[in-house]
Amino acid sequence: MARTIANQIEIRLTPEEQKHLTRTRAVHPEAHELFLKGNFFLHQGIRGTARSIEFFRRAIELDPGQAEAHAGLAEALCFAGIFGLYPSAKAYSEARVAALKALELDESNAAAPWQT
Repeated sequence: MARTIANQIEIRLTPEEQKHLTRTRAVHPEAHELFLKGNFFLHQGIRGTARSIEFFRRAIELDPGQAEAHAGLAEALCFAGIFGLYPSAKAYSEARVAALKALELDESNAAAPWQT
């Protein structure tokens, strides 16, 4: 879809950008559902943070290659450290690992860079 839009507005894409647009990955439906639940609870603030971490971790267990779940986990762990739900040092070090994994899996992941 992105390639179609780029063609319609006549943007010239570099070979590297074209490669990113043609990259496909199979989606594990249950892992994606868990990621969505994690995201839902993450956006509920302090009351949903712990549950979001659970859902992101379960999504990663089912599909370790899902960059979005790693990025979500990183964000949730940062909030857990801020809100005092987890010891800050532990939360932030785990968040960094999750964010770096998200970037390793998908360097174009917009959610991960600010966690590193």
